[in-house]
Amino acid sequence: MGFFDSKRRHKTKKVKKEPLEMMKPWQRYRAQKSQGNQSRPVGKVLPNLSEIRRKNLIKNLTIVLVPLLLLLFFLLYYISPVSKVGEVDVQGMHLIPEQKVIDNSGIKASDHILQLIFSKKNINQKIKKNMPGIKKVSFNVHNLNHIVFNVQEYQRIGYLNRGNHYYSVLSNGIILTEPISKPVGNLPVLENFKEGQKLNLLIKAFNALPTSIHNDISEIHLTGSKINPYQIRLYMNDNNEVVADLRTMQTKLIRYPTYAKALKTKGVVDLEVGAFAYPFPKSGKK
Repeated sequence: MGFFDSKRRHKTKKVKKEPLEMMKPWQRYRAQKSQGNQSRPVGKVLPNLSEIRRKNLIKNLTIVLVPLLLLLFFLLYYISPVSKVGEVDVQGMHLIPEQKVIDNSGIKASDHILQLIFSKKNINQKIKKNMPGIKKVSFNVHNLNHIVFNVQEYQRIGYLNRGNHYYSVLSNGIILTEPISKPVGNLPVLENFKEGQKLNLLIKAFNALPTSIHNDISEIHLTGSKINPYQIRLYMNDNNEVVADLRTMQTKLIRYPTYAKALKTKGVVDLEVGAFAYPFPKSGKK
């Protein structure tokens, strides 16, 4: 019996577990897998159902309520006075009356701001089409219903004298219809011109000349005839006169200071064909 008891005790003896770092790789893998398969507490495995339900409820309410609130806000804004035009201003106008921009825009006090914003491009194009003196135009909305037009006009290059009134001549060949009592600044006064080819030739040649020549010119008269319909006569600020051709004015008039110095007295510099100068007759100017 002693032998069997000793054997039984030997069988029930606990085997000491080796630490993971002392195991062979395959033994370590089996030990880790065995530990991972141990049952976890139910409270840690199962999610908190009430918390999930609460989050889902908040999410669903947000999806429904936010669009409704936005729609309500839009409806309140649309029926309020703030949604309509409150004030219209024009900035950048110097030659053309500001009211003409407002009139040509077609904007009325009863118009909704949102409708105008969506029609912004069409409004700007309409103004430019009806007002050729405007180079660029755009408008922005300030303080919810305050419309501000920003305008850039074409540059004024002179004044047309017609019927005891003066009219601004712009760099794009347009003659404004608003009369001016008298010229302002050091720009030339034009006579016998109208919108078209000859005026465009003059503007192109004039813009190509240096500022010093601009300042020398007082008046430009179109004196063309059947022989030469492009003939012009320029009255200079130094009391000389210049006869020229619109087609060659740009290249010849730039040498005017040299020709003027060649005159011992006041006279005429003829640049129409070739270049020569002669004094006024003693009895007076021609």
